[in-house]
Amino acid sequence: MFKIILPYLELVLTGLGVLVIIITGWVAQFWEAHIWQVTTIAATLVGILHGLIFWSVRHRQHRVRQIAIGQVREMLKDLVQNRLQSIKMMVYLAQSPKTNPDTVAARLDQVQYLVGDISALIDHISEESLQKWRGYYAEVIDGIEAKVNQINPR
Repeated sequence: MFKIILPYLELVLTGLGVLVIIITGWVAQFWEAHIWQVTTIAATLVGILHGLIFWSVRHRQHRVRQIAIGQVREMLKDLVQNRLQSIKMMVYLAQSPKTNPDTVAARLDQVQYLVGDISALIDHISEESLQKWRGYYAEVIDGIEAKVNQINPR
């Protein structure tokens, strides 16, 4: 149910706030209170509560975005650096004086392919690619930890 309400949280809370203000004014008339004073106090309290809720939601969203951006940066750094190292190696091998001109052309084609691969990686970053990257490294880390535990059992 919460997942259904969450996209419309602001509208739901605004509607509930208006409803509370109206009901408070309606109830105040039976207590022989000053209806406008009670309604004003209720509206002020609803507004304060409304603001606190929205601040906390936006603050949490900001933190989640910052974490996601950090993870995307790590993923990009890893993926791009791997390809850049390949490019460096291809250029280094192509610069060798003993290298055949056909080999140089083939290496430059590989460099162009890797540069295109980097561009495609950046263009197609998605939550799914981030999850896939996390899963890959989780498996690698779990495998390393398992080997370390075999060597040094606790």
